[in-house]
Amino acid sequence: MKKTKIAHIMTINWNMEKLLIDKMVGLKEKGYDVELISSGGEYVEKIRNRGFVYHTVYISRKIEPVKDLQSIYKLYKLFKTQKYDIVHTHTAKAGFTGRIAAKLAGIPLIIHTTHGLPFYEGQSKWKYNFYRLLEKFAATACHYIFNQNYDDYYKVINNSIKDEKHVYYEGNGVNVKRLNAIAQAVNVEEKKKELGLAADSFIIGYFARFEPVKGHKSFICAVEKLVADYKNVVCILGGRGPLEDEIKELVTAKKLDKHFKFLGFRDDVHELLKITDLVVLASEKEGIPRILMESMCIGTPVVATNVIGTKELVVDDECGLLVEYLDVDGLYNAMKTIYAHPEKRRQFVQNGKERIIKEFNEDVVVKRIHDKYQEILGNQRLKTV
Repeated sequence: MKKTKIAHIMTINWNMEKLLIDKMVGLKEKGYDVELISSGGEYVEKIRNRGFVYHTVYISRKIEPVKDLQSIYKLYKLFKTQKYDIVHTHTAKAGFTGRIAAKLAGIPLIIHTTHGLPFYEGQSKWKYNFYRLLEKFAATACHYIFNQNYDDYYKVINNSIKDEKHVYYEGNGVNVKRLNAIAQAVNVEEKKKELGLAADSFIIGYFARFEPVKGHKSFICAVEKLVADYKNVVCILGGRGPLEDEIKELVTAKKLDKHFKFLGFRDDVHELLKITDLVVLASEKEGIPRILMESMCIGTPVVATNVIGTKELVVDDECGLLVEYLDVDGLYNAMKTIYAHPEKRRQFVQNGKERIIKEFNEDVVVKRIHDKYQEILGNQRLKTV
């Protein structure tokens, strides 16, 4: 029997490796012929070495009409050549270009997964309405919209992006078995030495792209208060992005250099999570934040903002602490609570791990996607009989 041929498309290859690859492996195990598409980069060969066909098509992260039209045309040609049964797009920009190209190419089933909608509360009115309009337009080029959290699920329906029968909750999850194996293999003492961290340091991890929505500035201001109380606090920051230099300058201006280590892109984030005492994410909005899922699975307590996506994952004062976005004092007090109360920290770790295993396990998400694929494809076949 011929396998269902699916193309999954994202804007950048790093996200394909870090956010999607476990799902893709799971879908291959379910019997699908899965191919991947994104802009080129260092992770493409790594993914190809795992047995995937990987096509590279440049997709700009920004709105650049000429380049965007070129991307749509190249994707269109690829789709016509490969004759996919399903094109499944991810993230805003790949979702926009990919859906239009797939529609023009006559792909039988086009699905888009939101990883956090591009329009959200807190934006200026014109920007909110502009991105909402773009999303409504792109939605006309797909059959279904899948969502990683229920806030986005209802927002898609309530903003008339897509009618309810074509909107689906996908959720998000992590590979629990793989993360457990990585955590058990880490030599905490050696890893700390590798990074030049003292054995008695209280290590706070912040792993996010350096961009305004990720909330680095609030975090630094809160840490400034925390180190006045606890001198052994050291923050390790992973990632790159347009605000990186500005954030480094802010740390220096506040005379906090000895409390911060900027690590850049890391392939060993899961090992770093094992040596951290706390992971913080002070972002403005999320899909379902993978770094917090991974932290909870590995056994690191979390402090985060009470925003879309995150509040669906972290139950406040049960498996972590939530504070309001931009609330520096609240963030400081939450981090102080984690530092000063080891018993509460241990309880958060236990509850967080149980929550991941039960509700945010990648196996559960893969089955959910597979079941929906089969339902949709079955309905399409019935219509052609």
